Amino acid sequence: MISKAKRFVAFKQLWASVVKKANKLSITTRAHVAIATYSKVYFPYVYDSSNCLDTLNKFLNDAKASAVKGGH
Repeated sequence: MISKAKRFVAFKQLWASVVKKANKLSITTRAHVAIATYSKVYFPYVYDSSNCLDTLNKFLNDAKASAVKGGH
């Protein structure tokens, strides 16, 4: 069994790798990139390129509206 400390270290390393790749994607393609996840104890980890959380909120609101209307 893996200790909690080792899991946390692995999580932090993977998170850093994902953020690095997201940043590269954002720079290379000029895309707005947002990533949100929670650790096991529900601590939020968030990355956004160029304050695109507004874009993410719009996406989520549009998805909710589509689900209410029965769309895909």
